[in-house]
Parts: sequence; structure tokens; C-alpha cells
Amino acid sequence: MAAVKDDTFTKAQAVKSSMGGRVLATALAAEALGTFVFQFFGGTEQQGDFNGLLLTVCIIMTSQASGGMLNPAVSLGVLVSGEMPGLRFLLYSIAQCFGAILAALVAWAVFIEQDPVNRSWSRPDLQWGDDNMGPGCRASLPTIAYGPTFVYELIGTFVLVSTVLASAVAKPGLGDLAPFAIGLAIFVAVGACGTVTGGFFNPARFLGPALVFGCNLRLIWLYWLAQFTGGTLAGLMHRFVFEPARTSTDSQLLAKGIELATLPGQ
Repeated sequence: MAAVKDDTFTKAQAVKSSMGGRVLATALAAEALGTFVFQFFGGTEQQGDFNGLLLTVCIIMTSQASGGMLNPAVSLGVLVSGEMPGLRFLLYSIAQCFGAILAALVAWAVFIEQDPVNRSWSRPDLQWGDDNMGPGCRASLPTIAYGPTFVYELIGTFVLVSTVLASAVAKPGLGDLAPFAIGLAIFVAVGACGTVTGGFFNPARFLGPALVFGCNLRLIWLYWLAQFTGGTLAGLMHRFVFEPARTSTDSQLLAKGIELATLPGQ
């Protein structure tokens, strides 16, 4: 099986490389823009297939400039895996949250809805608070749903971040196929968990509408704890389990190749 080439997308994910000020500014702008698009369109349509395709497009759009993380939990996973400096994680996370908040603000400014009876369009009165159902919001959670929501968001975020690390950070990774693998992870996670949690798996995606519309802002601790825990666990698994196993396998294959090459008659 031929090795996957080290293409532009994979190179862009090498976040340990040094960045000049201008390059870093471009990367932060790309992260804010990509998260803005993901929040703006994804907030209006919270289906797994749509969000998976949308995330794929956003990653491709920003990957060469920033690596296309677009998610503080993903950035944390890359940090924990040892592939990103702490300051850059902080700056990326700020840019991602800024993009999501700005998208929610724009969605609030342009939001209209159609009456299903007379099919007339109007601008609803979106009162700030828990019951607000603006773009990107979900229905208020009863207390009994806190436990399942935490577990689903944690596992879904873990799957997403693990897919990012395996396809776009690990070498050789999946190259140009990485965005599609990541989008597929969102498709699976939202399809499995979206009806319970809203299928966020992204602290910025939760923060944007929560601040702008007030929906479930009181539960930010629950979602963020689950999402950042999932990202941390994925980073630890990659760094201390998957990557050492891959390195060990590569070393064994290399040793075997050298051994075969030194046999008489080779």
C-alpha cells in the first residue's frame, strides 16, 4: 500500500513549526472566519449530514492558513498531544470563540421565520433568555438530562478530536482526505447524540448562541466540561497510546527491512 503523500493539508497541521507575526495573524483570522461560517450556517440547520459536510468545507477553506481546527476542544487535544504550544492554543481558542459569537450576532440581526399557516415572513421577537430558540439554540434541558448530556458530549467530542489527531496530525495521516474523515466524525456524532444534547461538541459553537440569545447559558459549565474533557482524553490517548504504538510498529518494520536487506543474496 502506497504511503499517503505529505501534502499541503498535512503540512498545515504541523502546528509546532514557528510562526511569524503576520503568518500567525493570518492563521487567527482563518480560524475566526472558519468558525464564523460553521456557526452561521450550522446554527440554522443542526442535522448531522449537513453539519458534517459544512465542517468539511470549512476545514478545506482554512486548512492551508491555520490547519482548520475551528474548535477549542480540538485545539486543546492538539495541545495535549504535544503538537501545539500553549500560547497558540489560547490565541486559537479566542479567535474561534470570537468567530462563533460574531456569527450568532449576525444570525440574530438577519433572523426571520415563516408562518406555517399563512406562509408570511416576519421577524420574531427574540427575547434573551433560556427559552430563546434563535439560530444555534436548543430547547432547555431538564435536570434529568444533565448526566446523559455530559456523557454524550464527552464521547462525541472525544471521537471528533481523535479523528482529527489520527487523520490530520499524525504522520503520514490521511492527507487531503482528512477533512472528509473529520466531517464524517461529525455526521456520526451528531446523528447519534444530537437529539439529546443538540450535537455541539465544540465550546465555541455552544458559546456563540448562548451569549447572544441567552439559551442555556447557565449550562455552559456542563457542556464545556464535557467537551474539554473529551478533547483532553483524545489528546492523551493519541500521545501516550496511539502514537507510541505507531512509532514502535514503524521501528519494527524498519528493523525488519534492514535485516532482510543484509541477508546473503539480497
